[in-house]
Amino acid sequence: MGLRETLRTRNGLPDIEKYIVTNGAAEAARAAALFREHGFVIIKDALSEEQVDTLLRGCQREAEQILELDPVRVGNRGGGRYSLGEAQVTGHLLHREEWAMLVDLKPVTPVLKQIFGERGYVCAGAGGDFVVDRVERYQNLHADINQRGCYDREDAPVVTVNVTTCALTWENGPTRMLPGTHRPPDGTNSWSWQPPGEEEESEDSKLSTLCPLPAGCVIIRDNRLWHAGTPNLSATPRFLPNCEFAATWWCKGKTSSLQRNQWVQATPCMPRSVYDGLSEHGQDICRLIVTDDDLPHGIREDFGCEYMGHAFLTQTRLAPPAAQRQLRELMTGAQPALEVEEEGAAWESGGQDHREDVGKALPDEPPPALASEAVYFGTHRDWCDHVVFRPDGGFELARASPGRPSVGRWRLRPAVGAGDAVQLELEWQGCDSERLSSSDGGASFVAGSSGLDSLARCGSVTLAAARAKEASAPPLPLRRAGRGRAGLLCGARPGGRSLAARLGMAALAVGPGPSAIRELSVRATPARPPRALH
Repeated sequence: MGLRETLRTRNGLPDIEKYIVTNGAAEAARAAALFREHGFVIIKDALSEEQVDTLLRGCQREAEQILELDPVRVGNRGGGRYSLGEAQVTGHLLHREEWAMLVDLKPVTPVLKQIFGERGYVCAGAGGDFVVDRVERYQNLHADINQRGCYDREDAPVVTVNVTTCALTWENGPTRMLPGTHRPPDGTNSWSWQPPGEEEESEDSKLSTLCPLPAGCVIIRDNRLWHAGTPNLSATPRFLPNCEFAATWWCKGKTSSLQRNQWVQATPCMPRSVYDGLSEHGQDICRLIVTDDDLPHGIREDFGCEYMGHAFLTQTRLAPPAAQRQLRELMTGAQPALEVEEEGAAWESGGQDHREDVGKALPDEPPPALASEAVYFGTHRDWCDHVVFRPDGGFELARASPGRPSVGRWRLRPAVGAGDAVQLELEWQGCDSERLSSSDGGASFVAGSSGLDSLARCGSVTLAAARAKEASAPPLPLRRAGRGRAGLLCGARPGGRSLAARLGMAALAVGPGPSAIRELSVRATPARPPRALH
């Protein structure tokens, strides 16, 4: 069953009605009880049509500015996914009246008072997220808060209020939430309470989405709850703006202290003119974030994307439209990858013509598997590189690197019970072995469990050609060293997957300067979604 059919027939949290209240003000106590039990609660008809329209237009305005800076949909929360607040210069959208409106919603405030206490909370920021159209990848399960002490009390330290600006359906990327995951089970240490990785997550949890829901709903969520984004197969973006609130007991101390994380409490970023338009209660809970300073506002140049460097983002903006389309498909997982339409157009990079092999798909009839020296492009959890297989049973990486195995032995054997499929066993020198399988005669191998994600045959490429190609395309470092470093082609990222692998790319080579994208080598191999970055 394909992804679309799976979502159409199975997407949606079972018995979603039990998490819904229809009148937040009248049912505040019940809503708070549901919130404490499950980690979230949904309030229907919390906003009027006029309020929803106003908020949607605000989201569209902000998204338009972000996407102008990101033509290939790199995203700042994974391919095609964006945090609206993170993209802002101030980190929040409290300077916008559309978001300030969310500070004191009549159907929501009584529920928040039941959760936190009458004067037990403050506004901690505002933003939200959106996912562009035709994104086929899942976001990894995560919690929005895991700082020390967040599980010391049963009470939620931070709460997010999301608003549905359109109907959430099986098709348009509804958020998935796992009820009850906001607290570790009895007997489980809080430090070990972590959501499963992409390999361990069950199919049911991927389909545990908040749909169907109409526009105008409010979703109140404990920020410790495990949740994530899902594929948006529709033709339009899906927006979920939010406002964030923090318990006063959690916000003690200075912003930079260990008792309070900077993300939890916004620095003063609400202009006095916006603050003066709030209700008395709204002004009370925004007392820590109002400012008389003339702050700069707008979208950050990197739109909050911390896993791509400035040079790469600049190159994506200068790339030809055909290359941008290919990159967008790689980022979002859209299928199939398009061929470059303007094959005759040179890609300018230092005055050289780099048109060879751009956008070519795998051959319809792949050559016999490993019958002679063969070069494959491999994506590993820690690197990307060309892998050269010799008919004598040996293999090696085109670019050896200290600290990681680069040679070994290989052998083929039939895959049991899999028809014409074959299994490739790799034994790395000085390391464990691993297995991959092929169902296309050796054109590609997938599903390595020890590290390799995939291998895709590179046609007639030789070892010398692979090494020459990589020697002319040095790795591009990440902008921030604190998140780990990666080369876009084959640089290693300590403790994690290479950048190209994390973005689901089979290969991506860039020139040494910010002049232009130089080459794309697209391989139709399965790719894991990028991990959530918070």
